Amino acid sequence: MQKGKVPWDDKDLHSLAVLGAGVTAGFLYFYFRDPGKEITWKHFVQYHLARRLVDRLEVVNKQFVHVIPAPGTSLEKYAWFSIGSVDNFERNLETAQWELGIKPPNQTAMVYTTESDGTFLRSLVPTLLLIGIFLYAMRRGPMGAGRDVAGCEEATLEIMEFVNFLKNPK
Repeated sequence: MQKGKVPWDDKDLHSLAVLGAGVTAGFLYFYFRDPGKEITWKHFVQYHLARRLVDRLEVVNKQFVHVIPAPGTSLEKYAWFSIGSVDNFERNLETAQWELGIKPPNQTAMVYTTESDGTFLRSLVPTLLLIGIFLYAMRRGPMGAGRDVAGCEEATLEIMEFVNFLKNPK
């Protein structure tokens, strides 16, 4: 850094600030996101389904079910429970609705979705980190795009002396 320059004018500091902001944003997103409330099948049937507090059910990745509350209810954002298999879940849901006297036109809608839990992105982090370190090292290394060629002035002086000698060999 040269005299008179302020540290926040440095490109490296800008890069580090952007990287720090990105890491902080990612951490805050994953730390504070709402995972919902885990419930049991029995609680779902006795509380949510029996009182008709369910708008729809989202079967996610064939592993668990998000219970989306009906509009106007005072339930959490959503509740969820795990399922063994989709076929058993569908049979159990149909049986539970039949036992509660819910007719087929009024039965709870089901939606099948696929979500990513972020494992793919987490697996990319080490690779991206290594690529970033490599690019940073290449940019700052001894072959740094010719900005900092050692002995350039001395070589110019030598060539000028040689040219002068050839012009006046004395």
